Amino acid sequence: MRKILPVLIIWIACCSGSNAQVVIPHKNALRFGVGRVGLDAPDAIGYRIEAGYNRILKNIPMRVSARVGYLSFKHPSVVTSLQNRRERKTLDLYVGVRLLKSRIHNVYPNVGIALWHRDDTIIGQVQYNQLPDGTIIVNSFTTRGAQEINVGSYLGVEYEFLFRKNTFLTANFNFTNFNRAGQNSTIGLAIGTNF
Repeated sequence: MRKILPVLIIWIACCSGSNAQVVIPHKNALRFGVGRVGLDAPDAIGYRIEAGYNRILKNIPMRVSARVGYLSFKHPSVVTSLQNRRERKTLDLYVGVRLLKSRIHNVYPNVGIALWHRDDTIIGQVQYNQLPDGTIIVNSFTTRGAQEINVGSYLGVEYEFLFRKNTFLTANFNFTNFNRAGQNSTIGLAIGTNF
């Protein structure tokens, strides 16, 4: 993160003169979409409902963005009748650099911070008996939970396609690193409007 930020600033300074010619009639954008989020376990994959806001900065090829999201899902533990539950309330704040001069197509590499509220209930040790017919009788099990706010780094890239005068589609991929709380990757689609 510390190495990427100076490179990003230098790149913006070098490119701002050439990209300043691009006329952008609208400085603000709202978007709504869904993202497929992979959490720390291989089978812990859920879908996050997302809403975002973009603000294009004047005279430089950059924009600042905020995205909020919510995901809640269950996935099986060792015993399929017992479910792990995971919930996230998310806020991503980031800065993006416009790479293309086109008004219709744009690519934005992004860097920023992520603040996610985590609420998990994970099944731990399970003691059970299996009957001859395959039925599983659970005798006891333990759970571990986590309710906390995690702050981490955010890296991503977004492709934006303006298909009507003020309406666009966005495809994005991003990676968040919360250190001890794990890493998450998201791939998503959104539709938005400029104003």
